[in-house]
Amino acid sequence: MAFASTLSMRLRTGSRRIIGRRAPICCYNLRSFSSLLAPVASASQPRNSTLRPLLLTRTISSKSTPEAPTIPPTPPVDASTPPVKASASTPAAPPIPAEIADATPVSDIVTSLATPASSIPQLHYGDLGALGLTSWTPAGIIRWSLEIINVTTHLPWFHTIVLGTAFWKLIILPINIIALKTTTRMNFIQKELQPLQDEMKALRSKKDFSKLEMQRINIKIKALNDKAGINPLAGLLPLVQLPITLGLFFGLKKMGDLPLAQWTNSGVSFLPDLTQTTPLALSILFTAAVNAQIWASRGDQNVRDRPFAAHFMNAMPLLSLLGGWYSMYWPSGLTLGITVTALLTAIQTWVLRLPAIRARLDIPTLPKSMTVGPSPLDTMKAVKNAIIGSKAKRHSSQKGFVATLWRNFNKTFSSNSRKVTKPSEKKAHLQRR
Repeated sequence: MAFASTLSMRLRTGSRRIIGRRAPICCYNLRSFSSLLAPVASASQPRNSTLRPLLLTRTISSKSTPEAPTIPPTPPVDASTPPVKASASTPAAPPIPAEIADATPVSDIVTSLATPASSIPQLHYGDLGALGLTSWTPAGIIRWSLEIINVTTHLPWFHTIVLGTAFWKLIILPINIIALKTTTRMNFIQKELQPLQDEMKALRSKKDFSKLEMQRINIKIKALNDKAGINPLAGLLPLVQLPITLGLFFGLKKMGDLPLAQWTNSGVSFLPDLTQTTPLALSILFTAAVNAQIWASRGDQNVRDRPFAAHFMNAMPLLSLLGGWYSMYWPSGLTLGITVTALLTAIQTWVLRLPAIRARLDIPTLPKSMTVGPSPLDTMKAVKNAIIGSKAKRHSSQKGFVATLWRNFNKTFSSNSRKVTKPSEKKAHLQRR
């Protein structure tokens, strides 16, 4: 214990002497932090060697301010040496090759990016099916055929609609020829057939009609058809083309109302967007095509024996004007398809009226006396007379109704009213009681 206390007193005395002789530290010149990350000494090195890098990382100076770094003297500038320009320190950019500079002008790139049609992809097979536009309905089948035409031929949609309309018009051409042949032959027996049809209609209106009489009329009608070479079922063939016509209308209308993105670039300059409403020029062309179809079909109508059909044909141009005005609210693609259909129908009718074509297809020609009907002025007079006649008939029916009502009223109240008796008759009646 005495040795330990003596040793501790000596250590404290020595430390006081060292502290008293320590010089004041004014500045520390520290090295970078990376110099402290010296590798640790291996086990073979002495234990004190690991502390050596840490002890050498700082310099202790007794000066109050550090010494300024020594700047080397600037060599004198020779007057004969030319001054160096500032641009000489920056290397010049290499020239752009001519084939790269002239490859694609910037204006063309901006124009192509600003054009919406350039971003619309080409239609592929199955795209309309993915949009729900193809089905087993007439409209869905027609849209599917238009997709096949567009994908196969890579034609713009303006030409696709024209080609698709012509394709379906060619499909129903044999049906139109058979229907025309049947209708023309039936016109020759219309004069004998009409009384039999009226008699059958009157017989059916009766509740207790005779089946033998109905059978007799059917036998006469069948004999007339056999004489003219007419198949009664062939008269139903015009109904076959009705689904195709309606399918083309509703098929194109839905593609324009969707709208289909590819329709915005039709491929022609005078009708660039098929999804927009119909312009005035196309509506006028549509009206002209419908009127051409009407006038071309007059040569196959028996207007002599059917005056109502003649008046209806005279009223059709007015209805076509109404249709032309209404077509301005349709998509341009729909109006284009209907216009092409009307033009092709008019051309088909004119071609089938040629004598050589009719002789080849065994289609009889109607005499001119059957095809000449009333003029539009006669139709206006007939409409006026029909209006006046309907008013007179309605007035007479109303007058007869009022007269009948008044008669029934008088009859009802006269039978239920009390009879007026004289005083003498009343007195005798009281005496009898």
